[in-house]
Amino acid sequence: MFVNLKKSFHNKKSLMIFRFYTPILMLQMFCLYHAYSRHTAQKWYLLIIFFPLFGSLIYLYQTFYSRQNIDSISEGIKHVFKSNY
Repeated sequence: MFVNLKKSFHNKKSLMIFRFYTPILMLQMFCLYHAYSRHTAQKWYLLIIFFPLFGSLIYLYQTFYSRQNIDSISEGIKHVFKSNY
């Protein structure tokens, strides 16, 4: 009886880890693909591989949420709404 409870607990724990690691793995793969396709510096590959969650979040922040990108997007949106057709 105790063996079955122990196996059951171990299986639930394994599923719990798998459930949380899968999105992190998908995020890591996306960031590696994006970094590879944009020919970024090698430091990003190392950061994403050795620190999957934090490296991916830092990469996404530096790539997509930089001030220059936000300014260019906001200028584009202003141009679309203020243009005279």
